[in-house]
Amino acid sequence: MRRIRVSKGSSPVGQKRICYPGDAWVSTPSLASRIAQFDSAHFGLRLTSWAVLCLTVILFSGCGRTPPAAVASAARTSSPPTTSAPATPSSPVASLLSNCSMVSSPEARQAASLTFDSRNQQFVLFGGDTSAGSVADTWLWNAERWTRYTGPAPSARSHTAMEYDPVGGKVVLYGGQNDVPGQRRTVLSDTWLWNGSGWTAYASGSQPKLTGPVMVNDAATASVVLFGIGASGSETWLWSDGQWTQAHPAHSPDAREDAAIAYATNSQQVVLFGGFNSGLGALNDTWVWNGTDWTNLQLSQAPSARLSATFVSGKQPILFGGSDNVVALSDTWLWTGAQWSRQLPPLSPSGRIGAAGASDGIQVVVVGGGSGSLFGDAWRWNGNDWAQC
Repeated sequence: MRRIRVSKGSSPVGQKRICYPGDAWVSTPSLASRIAQFDSAHFGLRLTSWAVLCLTVILFSGCGRTPPAAVASAARTSSPPTTSAPATPSSPVASLLSNCSMVSSPEARQAASLTFDSRNQQFVLFGGDTSAGSVADTWLWNAERWTRYTGPAPSARSHTAMEYDPVGGKVVLYGGQNDVPGQRRTVLSDTWLWNGSGWTAYASGSQPKLTGPVMVNDAATASVVLFGIGASGSETWLWSDGQWTQAHPAHSPDAREDAAIAYATNSQQVVLFGGFNSGLGALNDTWVWNGTDWTNLQLSQAPSARLSATFVSGKQPILFGGSDNVVALSDTWLWTGAQWSRQLPPLSPSGRIGAAGASDGIQVVVVGGGSGSLFGDAWRWNGNDWAQC
């Protein structure tokens, strides 16, 4: 199967990258110790100089951390965020130093999974492909900062299907693949549950065995819909009452990987778009699920054929980017419930594939992705325009 591959090249050490939400400005590591060493004779002059330096770092350095390739190993084993020692209360740069603390955040990646855990009011980010291959880290975003979970978790993987199940009150994670540079991918078919504080492997009942899975919560039927490639073609499975059940619709989309799926609240329908079929290439068909069957919609206008697009549920689900299997795309579309509507925002993320996206019901958040290199930025969609976090 011909699939587009995005190089996970590293950036030169020292090159700045865009911050994740919650990143804080970082000072020179020895700043606090150097301030402490100021002699009283030159205190006024040196203190002023270092205040200017810290302010310069804040204004011009970005988040100031070593790029992902240089810290990939350390980032996966980092301890919880720490803050440098504060200056004495009488110091005129105390307020500046309080903004120069080191705060952890996920390294640049693509094909990660992101969902919003409404019970615990936090975004959950898992795995993805970094410059070193697939990772197994879990990050939580509570609207103020990223926190890394360090307990037992699913194995390293990317292209994972993950969605919050409001009925069970847990995040459901299924399958994915482990990508190791220079090796064949390892396809996974296990199920894990996140309860807000830890992961638990699901081991009872039958489980799907799918490649290229995508998953979304279907509020209309109080079930989570899983679609992917099974032993004999495309398959649809439902997660309900804490177990998997295979559906047997009369119609089904062609087998495909890297499809995009979302739930439209206004029209109460699951929408599946595009993906990649080994015989047909990149696709641009639109299918809707009504709880028992799939329907292929014949539309006069639709996004161009693509795979690995970001599709986020909402009143009118938003589709962004992806790839036509040649170049990364950067267009934005809304699904109105009956047709696609092209959006032309004045500002937009750069073209990318495999960006992780989710919504808390108020705003859409898109994190990372790749296009020749990996992105570590984050963007928000407010319904009319994109804004970089």
